[in-house]
Amino acid sequence: MELSQLINNATDLPKIPEVVQKLLDSFNSAESDADSIAEQLSQDQSLTAKVLRMANSSHFGGARKIGSVNDAVVFLGLNSLRTLVLASGIASSFKAPEHIDIKQFWRDSFAMAGACRWVCQFSQRELDRELAFTCGMMHNVGTILISILCPEDALEIHHLVSQGANREDLEQSRLGFTNVEAGAELSERWRFPTAMGDALRYQYNPADSESEYAAVLHLAHYVVAMNASENKESMMANFPSAIAEGIDIDLVAMLEDVDNACDDNFDDLFA
Repeated sequence: MELSQLINNATDLPKIPEVVQKLLDSFNSAESDADSIAEQLSQDQSLTAKVLRMANSSHFGGARKIGSVNDAVVFLGLNSLRTLVLASGIASSFKAPEHIDIKQFWRDSFAMAGACRWVCQFSQRELDRELAFTCGMMHNVGTILISILCPEDALEIHHLVSQGANREDLEQSRLGFTNVEAGAELSERWRFPTAMGDALRYQYNPADSESEYAAVLHLAHYVVAMNASENKESMMANFPSAIAEGIDIDLVAMLEDVDNACDDNFDDLFA
């Protein structure tokens, strides 16, 4: 089964809302300013409501109440606002397959996104934390894409995964590609940065990637799993230190702060 052919022939492929694409283009324009971006965002009431809800969440907004798009632009800054717009646009682009709890799916995605941004702060390199956040948001969208492209196969795979089978092994065997490859392909179709698509594709094998964000994703996977594990000491002992050192992570500082890697309080984003 050829992934590119499946996507080319798909009639219901997820698409980013037009206003989101325009906003993405405006962020890269030297002529963009806060007022023009706020005006564009305000043209979509649904997206505006989502962005403001996210901006007022404990993860983004803190204690200050943000009541308008202009407030969000001024308080959060253009980079953070771009992240919120992207996150809202990504989440609204997918219809929920019947076998997937879509709210839990996005809660997990936000948790990964936050962990990716958390990882970046310990690197000596100038990593883009907002790009890392978006990588985390996108890390598992290939699972939904497969459900759209191959619904019957996806349902069979889902049932086996729920019994403990390895998802990537089953996808490769039945489909000839995995969810991470599907996510990377969608990222390219949506014209996201090359570094993001590469990171999505190699998030489980960062040594094969030219993108530093593959390592960020890999480490985020590990710290999320470690914080959820009942055997945290064992996972701490087996931390993928070589991958962390590959992107100049201060390992001591990271492991001292690992309890703060995951903020799971995202329920207000799905109200």
